[in-house]
Amino acid sequence: MADAQDKGINALNRDFSQFDQVNKPHSYRLSEAVQGEEFDEEFVIRTCDLSDFFNGGETGRQRFAQSLGAAMEEIGFAILVGHGVPLDLYAQAEQACARFF
Repeated sequence: MADAQDKGINALNRDFSQFDQVNKPHSYRLSEAVQGEEFDEEFVIRTCDLSDFFNGGETGRQRFAQSLGAAMEEIGFAILVGHGVPLDLYAQAEQACARFF
């Protein structure tokens, strides 16, 4: 632990993995690098189709649960589609957020 603390801003999440309560296979720095931020331009956020859950019976619900579970384990985020929310509601929500903030 002392060695990991000595790394300071150069420490990686892996240096403290013994404290993790979930499996995190990714490796990343605990602070932003001096030279700027780094982005994984090739990473694709998993898309999960809620219509499987609503209309796919037991098989569809299981397929959706597996897909969402995998997304949560991988990055903790997913894009939900097939939910039936009208597109114009997105614009209304964006305008409301802009007014609020």
